[in-house]
Amino acid sequence: MATGVVFSFLLFDAKINMMGDDADYIIAADNLVENFSFPSGKGPLYPFLLSPFVAIFGNNIIVFKLLSAILIFLSVFFFYKALYKRVPNIILFSTLTLLAVNAYFLAFTNQVLSEPLFIFMQSLLLFYFVKYFGCEQAGEISFAKLCKRFLIISCLILLLTLSRTVGYAAIGVVMLYFLFTRKWKYAFYSVFSSGIVFGLYTLLKKLIWPVSGESYNLSGYFTKDPYSATKGMEDFSGLITRFLENTNNYISKFVAMFLGIRPVNTITPSWTISILVIALAALAFYWALKRNKSILFLSLYVALFCAANFIILHALWQQDRMVLAYAPFILLVLLSGIYFTFEGKRKLQFLYPTVIILLFCSTLFGHTIPKIEKNLPVLKGNLRGNEFAGLTPDWQSYLEVTRWAGKNIPDSLGIGARKPNTSRVYGNRNFIGIYAVPGVDKDTIKVLMPASSKIFLAVDVSKVKFDMLAPYTQYMFIGPLTINNASANSIALYEVNQDTLHIAIQALSQHNINYTLQVESLFSDVADDEKVVAYSPDELFENLKRQNIHYMIMASLRLNPAMYTGDIINTLQRYLYIVSFKYPHIIKRECYSSGSQEPAALLELNV
Repeated sequence: MATGVVFSFLLFDAKINMMGDDADYIIAADNLVENFSFPSGKGPLYPFLLSPFVAIFGNNIIVFKLLSAILIFLSVFFFYKALYKRVPNIILFSTLTLLAVNAYFLAFTNQVLSEPLFIFMQSLLLFYFVKYFGCEQAGEISFAKLCKRFLIISCLILLLTLSRTVGYAAIGVVMLYFLFTRKWKYAFYSVFSSGIVFGLYTLLKKLIWPVSGESYNLSGYFTKDPYSATKGMEDFSGLITRFLENTNNYISKFVAMFLGIRPVNTITPSWTISILVIALAALAFYWALKRNKSILFLSLYVALFCAANFIILHALWQQDRMVLAYAPFILLVLLSGIYFTFEGKRKLQFLYPTVIILLFCSTLFGHTIPKIEKNLPVLKGNLRGNEFAGLTPDWQSYLEVTRWAGKNIPDSLGIGARKPNTSRVYGNRNFIGIYAVPGVDKDTIKVLMPASSKIFLAVDVSKVKFDMLAPYTQYMFIGPLTINNASANSIALYEVNQDTLHIAIQALSQHNINYTLQVESLFSDVADDEKVVAYSPDELFENLKRQNIHYMIMASLRLNPAMYTGDIINTLQRYLYIVSFKYPHIIKRECYSSGSQEPAALLELNV
């Protein structure tokens, strides 16, 4: 424990993850404190745990991370208490030693995510289960006491599911354990008591938060594309493919890095490593089935939870925390497979401690110490009061502008941002998310055929913007199009009268700008080509007014977070670019800016 505390301190980082997941939990806790809003979505239990700390300390990242560290070390304590004298000591203390120096496991002490709470809850579940159900005496108690124990275990399973969606697999783990140990009634009791507890929870939640929505949207996990439900649901063969791909990726990359047998940032999966790891787990299950019920429970837990993750998680997500939340259980099961294989074979018994020494050295010197060396400048910056130490320049600029906006812009005026929840955590005020530039329905374009009283003028604005025609702008078309057989990726459509048309054509011809009055074929191309998107500057402008957005944070957030390439997330830039064709003076002034190569600025808008 002491070793783990020291290493977790050396790996400490005072900032939250810039991808925004941890900010979502903080905002959910904020909303719970301020509006008593149920934190629907992912891991609703974690915002409940955060909420009293939010109420007392505000959005204090250090406090939240200390809470995560406490949860992780409590989980180690209950893991130890659950298995001491129930598994061979050499397996248990080998596991604890390797965990104490493992940067990937200790990273959970440094997160503001639901995983530390989930890891704590699964250790608590393990502790209670092996204490009251993992021994022969469990069948000799009274029926009333037995019912009480099953209700408690079901409550622990409920809390596990409220920490992470995959927690539902615990019902299957408990049921299968009783089936393998031939306690048929207990298997039924476990499912029945879970039904009662989950039913009571649903009823209570409905009474307190009648319009809270679902805790999880499970259907979203089974779509072909997590970001486009219109592509339909995954079929059986697609789920099998996803399962196999995830199995190989998560085991041969993330589990292997956790074990120290593959280098940092491994990107190439290996079925050889995956099959070796699965074989070791199968050996542990085989021996435990006959000799150790605690390891049997852990084997079933690891198998079912990993299988559930590999089925429901989209292959493109691939985050190590999804599988390393089971790190203590995975490590003990794999070491059990090695230990039982060589147990009783005197000439081969030296192999187990040899494996432990090799794993210890590869983990400590190949992964943890390099991570500490990389983190030390960040830690020193944090200790000196620089909470942005370690951030890439794009995020430093963004958060500095966020801080300034939070302190200087009245709450009555909305601020648009690409990462509103992260901005809210650091700016201590609400920000309005602008995640996309909404286009118009293509059916609108199909009925835009010119009438006798209307004159449409389409102009190639790929290289130049024509402000004299701004008041007449109807639509912007972005995509692979042509005007007069010449390619154009940005076309503005204007509705003009005869007098304006004459002046415009003269100016366009003078500047050699491509245009056409024959727009029927253009309308057809726009309507039929999926690569072309139509935008309405008026609709985008009205959207700003409707949401009371008077300011925008214009940032240079990297498209590739790992390195500077010049490519940025340009959602807000594109938004204002399109609006500016109808409203060229949409930007009133720049209020504040930060950064040079990767700058950010707060813009005041004319709305």
